[in-house]
Order: sequence, then structure tokens, then C-alpha cells
Amino acid sequence: MPFKSFYWPKDEEARRLWNEAKMIAKREGKSVSELIREFLEQYVRLHEPGNPQQRLDTIIRLGKKYVAPKICGFKDCYRNAVAVATYLNHNKDYFICDQHLKEVKNHPNWRVKKFLE
Repeated sequence: MPFKSFYWPKDEEARRLWNEAKMIAKREGKSVSELIREFLEQYVRLHEPGNPQQRLDTIIRLGKKYVAPKICGFKDCYRNAVAVATYLNHNKDYFICDQHLKEVKNHPNWRVKKFLE
């Protein structure tokens, strides 16, 4: 049951994009609505705490170097990282978000190395 609508241009490029999305969605066993919902969920996760981008004049005025936030290294997780943990089976470090930190904190194959500022 639809509850929202949105504007979609009627030009040839927009039509091509829509048709390709429908074809890919069908191939993956999804609807275009599901693709849009997945995109919106990812967009909200990435921007929920606020967009980290700053205006260039603000960065220059404050004399600070902009550093992009680190993103969680778990598959399909796009949250900002809060710590670095080592996966002991491969002796490899990963950035992890607060949600995954709870999962790996007491796991025998993981060791939390440091917390990010």
C-alpha cells in the first residue's frame, strides 16, 4: 500500500535509469520499492549523526585539517567507527562501530585495541 510518492523526471535518461533498476531488482528478486527503501536506510545510517562535511571556509578559519570519519569494517555496516579491534584469527585490525563493539568486546577471537576520539 503506497503512502508516499515522489517526482521522477520524464526525460530519456531518467526512463533508462528506472528501467535498468527494474531489471536489476527483478534479477535479484526485489521490487524497485525495496531498492529505494534499502537506499534510504543506508542514507539515513550514514547521515543520522549529522553530515560530517564542513564548509571549506570554516575549516580554513579554524585552522583545522578535516579528517573524514572512519566507517565500521563489518559487511554492510556504514556506521561511524568508535574503536579499533583486532581479529585474532587473521591478526588484522578493523574499525568498528558501537553496535559491533558490543558484539566483539567479549568474543575470544577479537581484541579491542583502542577507542577513537
